[in-house]
Amino acid sequence: MTSDNPDTRLITRHVRIGRRRTTFRLASWTWNALCAIASEQNLTLNELCTEIVAVTAPTASFSAAVRCYVLGHISDQIPDEELPDELLSLRRHGRMLQ
Repeated sequence: MTSDNPDTRLITRHVRIGRRRTTFRLASWTWNALCAIASEQNLTLNELCTEIVAVTAPTASFSAAVRCYVLGHISDQIPDEELPDELLSLRRHGRMLQ
């Protein structure tokens, strides 16, 4: 895997969202980032997934919500002056997980 050829394999994992056990597939980079965010926030993966569900529209795909969450978390680490105008506009207007 290189920056020109990212690892896009889909990996299936089981998580608990509240009391419900569910299975979903994400690219390996997304799993890695999600696990790192959970660790950074002193949460288990299950706890973080439960939090993501709590702020996600009821009709949204959970996998899509996780990808949006991860990308949002990463983009929040970038200072405003380093963001392209399109992303800066999204930051200023807020974003919703849908």
